[in-house]
Amino acid sequence: NLENFTMEDWDVRRGIFGSFARDELIDNQLYWGLVQQILVHFPQTKFHYASRSPIHEKWFSNSNSLIDRVIHLGWLREPEKHLKRVAFILDPSGLGHGNMAREALAAKIPVVFPGKHNGSVSSVMRRLVKTKLVATEMKTNQGSGDFHSIDNLSIDYNHIESYFGLIENLFFSEKDNIQYGKNLHCLISQETKENCWETFRNI
Repeated sequence: NLENFTMEDWDVRRGIFGSFARDELIDNQLYWGLVQQILVHFPQTKFHYASRSPIHEKWFSNSNSLIDRVIHLGWLREPEKHLKRVAFILDPSGLGHGNMAREALAAKIPVVFPGKHNGSVSSVMRRLVKTKLVATEMKTNQGSGDFHSIDNLSIDYNHIESYFGLIENLFFSEKDNIQYGKNLHCLISQETKENCWETFRNI
C-alpha cells in the first residue's frame, strides 16, 4: 500500500535513475543507448535496474568504463520499495513500466517517458497524459508557468540530448524533482476519482 509511502532522503536519491520494467522491454539497443548517453553526459550519476539476469552485460563491454555505474538489483519481490531510492525512472518504449509506472506516480517519483513519436501510445504514461489534465491541474502553482508541466517529461528518445537540461534538474534539483513528482501524483489521484465515478455510474 503506497498511501503511506515515503521516499528516501534526497541525498540517497540524488544522481540515481532506474528501471523496474519487465526484462524484455529493456533488452534492446535503444534503451541501453539512452542509459549510456545519460551516464556519459552526467558522470556523477548511476543507473539501478531490476531484472532476472544482468542484461547490461549484453550491451556494455567489460572494458566500458561506465559498467561500474550500472547496478543490477536482481529480481525483486517488492520492487515498489526500491522506487524510493531513485531520482526518476526511465520508461522503455512500447508498454513502458506498466503498473510499476503507477507505483512510481503514487510514490511521487518522476517518470521520464517516450513521446508519441516513439511508438509508445499504449503505455500507461501515455494513456494517463491523454486524460487532458496536463493543461489544467498538472501545472505548478508557484509562478513558473509551464516549467513543471507533466508533458515536459514526454521526450523524443531519438534526440535525448535535447532534454539534458530537464534530466539535470531531475537528477540534482530537489525542488524541481519534488514538484514534478507531486504533479505526476495528480495523474493517479485523478484516475482513481474517474474510476470511482465510472463504477458509481454503472451501479
